[in-house]
Amino acid sequence: MKLPAAGKLTDARFRQLIAKGETENVELKGRGASTEDIVATVVCMANGRGGIILWGVEDDGTVQRGVRLKDPASFRKTAYHSTSPSQLVEVQPITLDESRVLAIWVRHSPVLVSTTGGAYLQRVGTECVPMTPDRLIVRQIDTRALDFSAALTPVGIQNIDDVELTRYRLQLPPADGAGPQLRDLPPAELLAAIGATALADTGAPLLTVAGILVFGGEDVIRQTLPQHQVVYLRTLSGTTDYERRVVSSAPLLRLVDVLMTEITAASRVRTLRLGRQDIEVPDYPERVLREAIVNAIAHRHYTVPGDTVIRQSAVALEIESPGGFPEGVTADTIIQHAPVHRNRLLCEILDRVRYMERSGLGVDRIYEDQLRFGKLPPTYDDGGRTRVRLRLDASKFDESFARFVISEEQAGRRWRVEELLTLSHLRQMGPSDRSSLARVMQRSEDESQEVLSALLGDTVDRFGSGLGLRYALSARVQAALGAEAAYTRERGLARKYQRGIVLQHARQFGRVDNKTVRELLQVSIGRAASLLNSMEARGELEQRGQRRWAYYVPGAALSDEQL
Repeated sequence: MKLPAAGKLTDARFRQLIAKGETENVELKGRGASTEDIVATVVCMANGRGGIILWGVEDDGTVQRGVRLKDPASFRKTAYHSTSPSQLVEVQPITLDESRVLAIWVRHSPVLVSTTGGAYLQRVGTECVPMTPDRLIVRQIDTRALDFSAALTPVGIQNIDDVELTRYRLQLPPADGAGPQLRDLPPAELLAAIGATALADTGAPLLTVAGILVFGGEDVIRQTLPQHQVVYLRTLSGTTDYERRVVSSAPLLRLVDVLMTEITAASRVRTLRLGRQDIEVPDYPERVLREAIVNAIAHRHYTVPGDTVIRQSAVALEIESPGGFPEGVTADTIIQHAPVHRNRLLCEILDRVRYMERSGLGVDRIYEDQLRFGKLPPTYDDGGRTRVRLRLDASKFDESFARFVISEEQAGRRWRVEELLTLSHLRQMGPSDRSSLARVMQRSEDESQEVLSALLGDTVDRFGSGLGLRYALSARVQAALGAEAAYTRERGLARKYQRGIVLQHARQFGRVDNKTVRELLQVSIGRAASLLNSMEARGELEQRGQRRWAYYVPGAALSDEQL
């Protein structure tokens, strides 16, 4: 639930929050709660996703005389001096039925927070619970204060798999960065140079967690890191019986290749003929598949038990890994969020052989290839911050859209992922306003306007104005998609939408005039007059008065269906 901005809580919104009760980011604290209780709740929410505390509201939503604090603003100072690191909260007094309640906004903290007395708490559902030592470690990993993949293990260098070391050498870029120098190093020096080994107190080289995951033998991995296990399940017949089941703890590079082979072998491949060129369109493009698998394994929480599970059916591929999204990332921000690597060393080792993108382009490429090949965009689900599930749809294939996008690329166009998201959304959903398209792009409305401006006049048209402003695929694109009729129909619906806004206002306030229409739709005086005249001719409005004193009332015979 989206919370009101700090200090902007209205009486109506306050009552809504109380009616919904406690949630992960809303805490109700009764009049009897002490200042120490509220400080503990601040710590709890700062270690979670942040939220709002309503001090003076009982658990059942009642307000009984409110809080007794004489100076509400003083709690801001109390919270600052009672937390470590010090937390700045926002406080707003609310008066309800002559009782005072304090609304306290708490921001999510990127680092661990405790009370000055050393108490660590974290939000779990609607409860604030103490953070046990294992949860403290998880939280430090989530905030990138601790890199578990760089931890030293008791496994010596003699336990590496020589085949995996050779595989890694061969995949180092031949003429890019440090690839050539690394390839020529002796095994021990190569492993040390990339962080796969580090020296123990005794001076002996030992494998790091990342080193074991990439270069360790399967038996060693199973004994040392049993949570590094992937279960692949395939059912193509539509039943609950699995036709293929693979359970593996293989070193990472080999594991990725095995999984890609399994998935590709059971996938369809379509062929698009574009001019003299045949383009193969698999259910899951290679780049999409590799990025999805590597991300699930490399970004999983290795301190959280559970397998990475991959399920393939005739209609979709689902990849689920333990641990939830890295701190600060959500399904609604995953495209535009700055790169976040839970296991930094592991990601660096994989980046050297181009198995993953430290630059943050990996997720973009999953979206990009799904869309450019006429498929639905991927969907991510944060399963209560315990698991991340990625779903790639294979049932829908828009051949006309794929032909258009690839033809434009062959003509020299380079698509941005935001542009493909916009075109795909307009293709699927029809005309949309800027707010909807901004959500699709995962950008602010101002940022989305820059993308839309680049598309206008070529692939996207803008029509309507004011509240009725909509974006739609241009006539050129609709023609290329074989949907010329949609172009005309969408513009007819846009005009109908504008009439609906005007009529809604007339019904609500009893009348509407030219000036009001101009303000509602941000149109010229001539366009407003034309619209009002056409609505009068249709019987939707009836004119009263003349010239500059003219106004319109809802037509007497108008039916709801006419909207």
